[in-house]
Amino acid sequence: MKPLETLLANAAEIDGMPNWRKSNWFGSFYQANANWIYHADLGWLYVSGDNPEGAWLWSMRLGWLWTGKNVYPYLFRQEESNWYLLMKNVPSRTLLFRYADRQWIDWNGEE
Repeated sequence: MKPLETLLANAAEIDGMPNWRKSNWFGSFYQANANWIYHADLGWLYVSGDNPEGAWLWSMRLGWLWTGKNVYPYLFRQEESNWYLLMKNVPSRTLLFRYADRQWIDWNGEE
């Protein structure tokens, strides 16, 4: 089974928006192919793994991240072995809280 089929098996198609899906736990994303998605908050992500409970996501900005159904909106960043929290429902911004130094990161701007 492909990573997206495993992780986001219950994601529903969004009417009138080809290849866009909505997951109850992961939010809205565009499925470009078997491994690449464009997430509404996190941008382009490469999805890897076949565990239905979680997956590794590669982001150009943050590198490898891990999350899962029972963990999201928390993201584990492999490079620094640290957890981040994705702050949802902030209009026109994507904010991440980095636990290591208790700093907010504006995903749309600079760290």
